[in-house]
Amino acid sequence: MDNEFKKKYLKSIVFMSVFNVLGGALFLFSFYLSQITAFLWAGLIVIVLTAVLLIWFFLKFAKL
Repeated sequence: MDNEFKKKYLKSIVFMSVFNVLGGALFLFSFYLSQITAFLWAGLIVIVLTAVLLIWFFLKFAKL
């Protein structure tokens, strides 16, 4: 791996991790607002999408 590739890889991981934390925060916030399920679904959707993207990036970069 060259340095430019490592920087792009780390930036993408940090970017997705931020959204994963956002999804986790929405998911935890939904427990405090149990009557509003929109926060629960939003948190779950963000967590699932970022997990899928992390797996996709791992498989993509593992082939190189």
